[in-house]
Amino acid sequence: MPDPITSLWKDGLTLRVDLQPFSHKEMGEVIGHALGGLVSARTLTRLATVSGGNILYARELVTAAVEHGSLVQRRRLWVWDTEVVLAPRLVDAVWARLALLDPEQRRGPGPRGPR
Repeated sequence: MPDPITSLWKDGLTLRVDLQPFSHKEMGEVIGHALGGLVSARTLTRLATVSGGNILYARELVTAAVEHGSLVQRRRLWVWDTEVVLAPRLVDAVWARLALLDPEQRRGPGPRGPR
């Protein structure tokens, strides 16, 4: 977190709330409600895996998949085909975060872990 943000909760000016990833069940309830129907178990598992339980990430994935036509409703059940669509807003968010890193940080720890 940037120092000004950290200062807000350290100085007692705001409440810090640490959010946990959504469970498979929670993901199903939220996404099913947003889509207005049931979501297949396989689709939910895949969505939870790809998003890591991050509901904002999942929302962008679902939006892009519906727009692309890879997440469709068949016989009142939402199913996601094999194609993962790179949601433009997610791509932009990742590039913005990467731009803040220096070259060493972008490279990461490599295949053998931290140096």
